[in-house]
Amino acid sequence: PKKKKGKKGKKKAKKIDPALLKKQLKEFISIYNTNCLKYDTKPVTTLVKKVQALSKSDSATTTKFEVIVNNECDINGLRSLVDTLDAYKDYENMALWRSPIGDEGANILGQFIKPNCFLKKLELLDNRIGIKGCNAISESLHHNECLTHLTLDYNDIGDEGASVLAVGVSWNNALQNLSLNYCSINGEGGEVIGNEIVGKSRSLQELHLKGNPIGAKGVTAIGNALKQTTVLKLLNIADTNFGHSMKAIQALGEGMAENASVTNLNIHMNTLNPEGIPNFLELLKQNKTLTKIKVYEININKETFKSFKEAIKGNGKKKKKKKGKKGKKKKKKK
Repeated sequence: PKKKKGKKGKKKAKKIDPALLKKQLKEFISIYNTNCLKYDTKPVTTLVKKVQALSKSDSATTTKFEVIVNNECDINGLRSLVDTLDAYKDYENMALWRSPIGDEGANILGQFIKPNCFLKKLELLDNRIGIKGCNAISESLHHNECLTHLTLDYNDIGDEGASVLAVGVSWNNALQNLSLNYCSINGEGGEVIGNEIVGKSRSLQELHLKGNPIGAKGVTAIGNALKQTTVLKLLNIADTNFGHSMKAIQALGEGMAENASVTNLNIHMNTLNPEGIPNFLELLKQNKTLTKIKVYEININKETFKSFKEAIKGNGKKKKKKKGKKGKKKKKKK
């Protein structure tokens, strides 16, 4: 008789030797303090405290930790941090929030991540990065094979910055999540994002463009590109000022009708032209993969709002196979 296969349980995380952990984290703090002296800057207190707390933990399972800096890093602070990480090499996520590093800082980070094979997530939120900074990051994406998440929210990169960044993203085969929320991108930049990123990327699964006035031109290009992509799963074009355009609504609907990868669509805070909604819903019914859609409830009656949910109601549910009745075994003739 065949042995029944037991259910596989979750693998227990291996505990790190506390002595080894303390040694490695003390080494990080030592290198960091040395680099801060080198660049005549103060260490980021929150980061140091976090590393020290981790070094005292008895239940830690890894020496990796998130490098998070909030409003405490200037250009010399960034140099000291990058030099430290370059030597430490035991991290995966890095976030710089509201730190005035500008294009110069983005250039330093671009050079840092170009050959980097450790960093997986990079968040650069509201850091005054512009066109030159986007160019540096784009150039690094031509070479980097490890970074999976890139966030540039609240940086005034505009159409030109979005366009140069799109080239690097389209070439990269590792990036899975790109967030460009509130980056002052208009129609020209939106069009390039549609053509170069949505239409050509072979790895990007999530694209966030909330709060950019890409309008009819940008959304039309994205809608057309949805017919080509086979990897994109989440598209966030909330508050992008396209709802008035029948052309954009039609293009988005046609793109979703032919798309077989997107499961989550966010078009919230776009007041859709009432005349374009019925046809959009009919096109949406042709889609078989979309399971979540977020729309702007204001100016839409309850019945129409329900229609959006009804259009994708059966998607994502596996149909149960009907079990056939087992026939009686025929007796063998003697």
